[in-house]
Amino acid sequence: GWFNIDRAAAPPSRTFTPFSAENAWSTPNGMFGSTSPGARVGETSSSRAQVDAFVQDDTLGGTNVLWHLNLLRFAGTEGKQSYDKYAKAMGGKSGVLSQFGARSTLAADCYRSLMGDFDFDQAVIAEYPCRDSFMSMGACSEYLEVAPFRHRGLEATYIVSCLPAFVDTRPMRGA
Repeated sequence: GWFNIDRAAAPPSRTFTPFSAENAWSTPNGMFGSTSPGARVGETSSSRAQVDAFVQDDTLGGTNVLWHLNLLRFAGTEGKQSYDKYAKAMGGKSGVLSQFGARSTLAADCYRSLMGDFDFDQAVIAEYPCRDSFMSMGACSEYLEVAPFRHRGLEATYIVSCLPAFVDTRPMRGA
């Protein structure tokens, strides 16, 4: 479900590296390329073209809050167990996400796809204070240490960048 969507994330305890097209691909990152053991470009990590487009998109840069919709398909039961080790290191008040002022805002199990030919096991929305927060997190030593659990755990994943725009901020009935 939703995680304290009405409260701001804790402030970051780490500084952010300013990323650009010149340094994004050359900086080791557990989300991009094949730096991380087990990474599969295009399946569990971003390609160079995707990274270049991400850092060059001005609408996602600056001080804009960035959400990432993570659609996850686990590599069976063992994959889910591996991903859970990654998620445990990422979450909580002292987790890697928190260090960069980020947080999970939603986690939900997924069911058979209503449209399209691709089914997912879980959806997670992560909120980052800015693009450089996300990229700095992926390049930190703590993230690089746990990223292999993510790569081993996933058969496939889609990460969709979103700029949040709230239509109705009232709590849902029954929430």
